[in-house]
Amino acid sequence: MLDKNAAMLDTLKDIKSLSSTLFYNSLTCHTSKLLDQVELPTEELAPPSSLMSSLSLLQDILSCKDSAVLSAEHRQQDYQKILRTVVEPLIQMCTVSASRLNTIEMAVYMVNCLHQQQVVLSLFEYTESHLELIQAQIDAHLDTLISEDASYILNKLGLAVIYSNMQKTSSNASLLPDMGAEAIKSAMVKFDEFMVRPDNYHFYQMSLLKANKHRDIIGQQACVLLLTVYELIYKCIHTPEQGYSHPHSILPRTPQQVKTLLHLS
Repeated sequence: MLDKNAAMLDTLKDIKSLSSTLFYNSLTCHTSKLLDQVELPTEELAPPSSLMSSLSLLQDILSCKDSAVLSAEHRQQDYQKILRTVVEPLIQMCTVSASRLNTIEMAVYMVNCLHQQQVVLSLFEYTESHLELIQAQIDAHLDTLISEDASYILNKLGLAVIYSNMQKTSSNASLLPDMGAEAIKSAMVKFDEFMVRPDNYHFYQMSLLKANKHRDIIGQQACVLLLTVYELIYKCIHTPEQGYSHPHSILPRTPQQVKTLLHLS
């Protein structure tokens, strides 16, 4: 056993401090280079190779820390410092990389990148705060995609114009352009086709999302918004002041029936 005042202990402490400084400087240098030379997204909107290699490096580092003989307190402190040094710059890198994409492509790309980080961090302890940060950002981008998808479907079905016109008047909607019974029936034919094959009506970038659960969330929540629009149209058509005779022949299905057909609980 060495005496606590032995010079060897001071030397070992200095070596430990120096190695720690060099380690974090190396990580900082790595992430700085990523931000200086941001990799542009590909057409597949997949996570870039620079992100994948950095996450592989992070996984190796955290695995080593996980097997190190450290107290839980010291291991948690090390994890937090490593995550702050690597994860936040990686998110920033992806954000910069996505900056020139359109709204839908940006959201898809960011969800894919963030999900990949989430997969790696979920393998380790003491990552909860960063997982929450990543999940909050994923949720925000999913909200964007849900709104964009619902809008895309409404336009494709011809319901966007009908919905917009109905919001402009409290009576005689049937007299407005594109609001006649035949025009609405035509839109309902397309709506019926959508309920049978909804996958044919989503924006094409939906297929570029890497996680099935994200596609499912967007599809289901977009249907919730579509149901809300259908309920408003149904109410308008069945309101006598709007001037539609035989409303049941225009919209034969109730909102509850549509809800069932869309598989919404």
